[in-house]
Amino acid sequence: MKKILAIAIASAFAAPAFAATANVDIYGAMSVSVDRVDGDGTADSRTRVSSNNSYFGFKGAEDLGGGLSAVWQFEQAISIDQQNVGDTANTDSVGVQSRRNTFAGLNSKTLGALTFGVQESPMKTSIVRLDLFSNTIADYRTLMSPQTRGESSILYSSPNFSGFTGKLMYSARDEDGTNDDRDYWSGNVTYANGPIFATLAHERTNTSNVAGQDTTRVGFGYKFGDAKVGVAYNTTEQDVTATTDRKANTWMVNGAYKMGNIELKAQYLKQADRKGNLGASDTGANQWTIGADYSLSKRTELYALYTKLNNDSASSNVLGNNGNVVGGNTGIAMVSPGGAGADPSAFSVGMVHKF
Repeated sequence: MKKILAIAIASAFAAPAFAATANVDIYGAMSVSVDRVDGDGTADSRTRVSSNNSYFGFKGAEDLGGGLSAVWQFEQAISIDQQNVGDTANTDSVGVQSRRNTFAGLNSKTLGALTFGVQESPMKTSIVRLDLFSNTIADYRTLMSPQTRGESSILYSSPNFSGFTGKLMYSARDEDGTNDDRDYWSGNVTYANGPIFATLAHERTNTSNVAGQDTTRVGFGYKFGDAKVGVAYNTTEQDVTATTDRKANTWMVNGAYKMGNIELKAQYLKQADRKGNLGASDTGANQWTIGADYSLSKRTELYALYTKLNNDSASSNVLGNNGNVVGGNTGIAMVSPGGAGADPSAFSVGMVHKF
């Protein structure tokens, strides 16, 4: 049905030959929740409705023969309620429409894919499948960043070799011509076969000729029967100037158990004190989350969770966002702490429908 609808839409705006030679799909996810959030300290408790990275998109491919296809995708984030989603006095985010993964390129069954546009980095996609609370207020990205979507990017994605795949991205980031030292590299190698998942990723962000950031991330997951566990480690070193730097290390562990339509989940993250010239004691934090999903169908599920971010006395991490490094924005409505050492928390009940 959705392919028929997509072809009808394409026919309305393009030549008749387009619909006859290309396959177009409409896809997306509507993720809405009711959250009771508390910033602790001077930040008040409040109730809100959140869109949680809802999005829709169009994608298509044309078979060129010999295992080669032309591929394209247009993706847009959407805010369901189109209203402020937080107390602006606490710098919580506001719902907005924005572009997501939008690209075009070629895909070969034997050589891999080469695409150009705005694309999720190999670092960002490396351990996303290990996050048990992805695209909710409990998303692991609060303490494990960066998560970059590369603009003006070139992405190569390899074919699958007995479970092994690799990705390599370059992003120019200097289309205005003001700073030719700004660019970005990211790559990963992943093994996914049977119950085992393992990945290694590294990226380099250059913001000037002296400032930049290096991140290395590893992850491992294992599934046995109705249970699964995952672990990950992330280290980021940021060169703020030629002589000053800071380093953040974070690890994650989680587990889930499925009983029929219900999946019970728990996740814990720990970020150590910042190191380096700009490091300081009592700047760490930890986040723990418990929750459950209930599957109504293959495309629709309900969920409930409780998450709490415990900041050390000199730390002011924001639940749903990480400002300690470049590229920390998660797209999730944030919960700002009411001062250093405050511990923001949230109880969330939601629904996700994918199409």
